[in-house]
Order: sequence, then C-alpha cells, then structure tokens
Amino acid sequence: MELSRTFRIDEYRVCQQGVCNAVMAGRNVICVMPTGGGKSLTYQLPALISTGVTLVISPLLSLIADQMVSLRSINVNAVALSSETKDDESYTVMRKLEAIANGSGSSRLDDEIKLLYVTPERLVESAGFVHRLKELGKAKKLARIVIDEAHCLVSMASFRQSYPALRSLPDDFPSVPITALSATCPPETLKVLLVTFRLGKLTGGQNAKTHGTVFFSAPLYRDNLHYKIMHKEGSGDRTLSDVAAYIQEKYKGESGIIYCLSRKNAEEVAEGLKTRGIKTGVYHASYKEKEQVYTQWREGTIDVVCATNAFGMGIDKGNVRFVFHHSKSVESYYQETGRAGRDGLPSDCILWYRPQDIMRVGGLSWEEKDGTTRLLSMIDFAHNLTQCRKLQFEFYLGGQTPSNDRTKRCQSCDNCLRPPDTIVSRDVTLEAYKILNFVKEATRSSTKGDISLSKILNNVGKLSIKMSMKVCTVHFLLITTLCQKKMMHFENNF
Repeated sequence: MELSRTFRIDEYRVCQQGVCNAVMAGRNVICVMPTGGGKSLTYQLPALISTGVTLVISPLLSLIADQMVSLRSINVNAVALSSETKDDESYTVMRKLEAIANGSGSSRLDDEIKLLYVTPERLVESAGFVHRLKELGKAKKLARIVIDEAHCLVSMASFRQSYPALRSLPDDFPSVPITALSATCPPETLKVLLVTFRLGKLTGGQNAKTHGTVFFSAPLYRDNLHYKIMHKEGSGDRTLSDVAAYIQEKYKGESGIIYCLSRKNAEEVAEGLKTRGIKTGVYHASYKEKEQVYTQWREGTIDVVCATNAFGMGIDKGNVRFVFHHSKSVESYYQETGRAGRDGLPSDCILWYRPQDIMRVGGLSWEEKDGTTRLLSMIDFAHNLTQCRKLQFEFYLGGQTPSNDRTKRCQSCDNCLRPPDTIVSRDVTLEAYKILNFVKEATRSSTKGDISLSKILNNVGKLSIKMSMKVCTVHFLLITTLCQKKMMHFENNF
C-alpha cells in the first residue's frame, strides 16, 4: 500500500481518505484543512496510484523546492519548472511531456513524471508549456490540476496578475478536474474559487452527490496550540522587555517566530532581543542574508526569527514552541500561527496588542483590497474576551467541526481560562452616538467633504466622554471605515 510503503504513514488523518477517494474518482474538489494537517498527501497519493501527470500550481519557489526535497527523499518521480530551472532540465521535462502526450514513450518514461510543480507565472508566460499541457489534456494524460494554497487567488491577486489569469484554466483544460487546497477559506474566498474555476455547486464530502464540487473541511483548531492576547503596556521598549522576559522565562533556548509589521520593525525587534541575551535573526524579502538566517534557525544556531509575512508559506520546522504576532487579518494570523507546534507538543500563539495599534496597522491595511474589512475582523478577535478562540476561527474562516463538537470550547485558550467574574459588560451606545455625531458635524464643516482620522482622534477628547481608550476602540474602528470611504455613504447611514 502506497500510504505506508512510500509515505511511511500508518493511517489517514481527518478528511484525507475522503479527499483522496474524491480526487481518484475524477471529481472537482475543494479541501480546507489546518496548516500542517496533511493537505499534500491528498493529491500526491492519487498521483502515484493513477495514470497521467498531476499538475500542481504553487505560489512560491520555496514551497516547490521543499516539496521536491521531500518527494525525492521517498523516491517519488516529481519535477518542477520555474525561473530557477536550468535550460537543459526544462528541455528534458518538455520532451518527456511530449512523449507522454504522444504515447511514444515506454511505461518507464510515463512513470518519470507523476507530479509537475509550477508557479502560476509559468502558465501565463510560457505559451509553449501551455501548449504541451493541452496536448496532455487531449490525450487524457493530464490527470488533474491542483491549486495549492488556493487562498492566494484572493490574497495575491492585487500584485500577481498571474493569479487572476488562472481563470482561463476551465477553457484550456475543460475535461481536467481541479483540486483546490487551503488552510483558510472564508466564504468570500470560497466564492472566488467557485467563480474563477467555474466549479459546480458544492456537495459535502461526507455524503457527496454524484455531481457538483466535493467540499471537505476539517476542524481548523489544533489542540496543542494555545491562543492568547497579551496587552502591551507602555512604550515599544517596555513591550520588547516584556516579550524578552516571557521568552527567557518560558521558552529559553527554544525555537520561535515573531511576526512584525514592517521590515524596519523586524530589524528593531531583533536587535532589541539580541541585547537582552536572546539569539535572534531577521528575515524579510529584502534582507540579503535571509536564507542564511533561515538555515541557522532550522539548525538551531539561532532561536528566534523576527520576520515580516515573507517568512510564511513553506516554513516547516517541527519544534517551534511559540509564534508572536502583530497581524492585519484573522486569515494571516491563523496561517502564520500554524507554523507552531507541528511536532504535536504544546506551543503558544500570542497576539501582542494594544488599542493604539489600530492607527498603525490601519495605515498599512487601507491600501490593500478588503484590508479594512479584514482589520476590523482582527480587532474584533483581539477585543473578544468571552468566546473560545477555536469557535472564533471556525466562524471567521469557515471551518467545519463535527456537530457534537461544534459548540465545545477548547478549554486551553485565554478566553476559556479567564475567570468569568473578571469581565464587565457596558452599554456604550450613547458614547458611540456622540462620537459619530462629532464626525458628522466635522465632515460638514470640511471644505473637502471628508476628515482625517487623526483629526477625529485629536478632537474627540472635547466631547467630555468618560471612557477608556479600550472602550473607545470599537467606535474608532467604525469611524476608520467611514473615513476610508471618505464619508460617501455617511448621510444615508447615519
């Protein structure tokens, strides 16, 4: 059996067998499984036990490289075509694909390419490659197309035109089934996938109908990850000292990641931790020594990496004991915290936060498509003091928990462990009205018809409203949204 003989796995995880069966049956499939949940097996195993080539579209060269190393270590015939592939290697791959399509090769040759990895750019920039794939499709030798990290179709669409261009796949390969895999697939992302690839109506994987797109969604919460919001006190230097003290006390000498909002911030935090005796490196897209830092971190020469979100997909290190964050969306927060605890041991996922962060993070989010909406969800997540984090992830990210566990709390996150008598509820409707009324009047007096958020915050103290900054935050978020839209719909909605 390939599962145990090739992949050295004794049994399937949740959803894996069902997804493999649907893929083998030639169905279109969308699968949502947690980071580290074993998504790759759901197309790699079918690729080995079926005829034809499985095309895998992956967002990053580093991801492809990791898959190549992993597959070749277990003697799986996989190849990659990318900007880093040498000309002679590309030529060899193209000749093999031609031979497979024409049926002129031996069975041994046919087996030489079971998995073919490319970035979306290859499909856009190489007409010759697409032509070769079409020949495979016509010859019924293109078994399936896999969209790995399928949420990138949404998250990367604004700066990688190759992703929107994937909408041509149904026209180019009308009879080839599509498998889309992701750890995060909120409802809006799911809709984009269905429309882009013209997939049929969803049917649940447990009792799938004979037609439509088979949808699988595993529980997104991993029991060994403990989620917590830590409120920052005072200045950045004070927070840095608190972070360092936490690491030294609980995870001294252990491996961890600290995600920062900017390259400069990553460098500053790394330097601050170094001066406090923690072996730390920096990783961001323009950092010349980033690959060396990654290697040192994997080998244990350094303990902590301070990074931007460039240190994301493809990071696979089992013993990451903590992931600390500033984050702009629940989706990215969930994805990045998934780097922790892949060895199954307890690990901390901590969001360091204070309400003043909204101003800073908001400035980074407003330029992004749907950035404000995602930020609002993230701040709502941070301010939620009662709901289990597991249930919050299920709500935001569209995961599916078995019905008997759907309302069951994790009993390990900060909200589950928080004593009920420490939470106070307060109706702030009147205060919210006063703040919004101030914005309305200030906007009317503005010659441009809008008003900056900084002006609102500078003047809101004149309202004589007695409430803390924490209480105000939710209302500032609403104001932020209105300001971002330049008050276009303010009069109608007030």
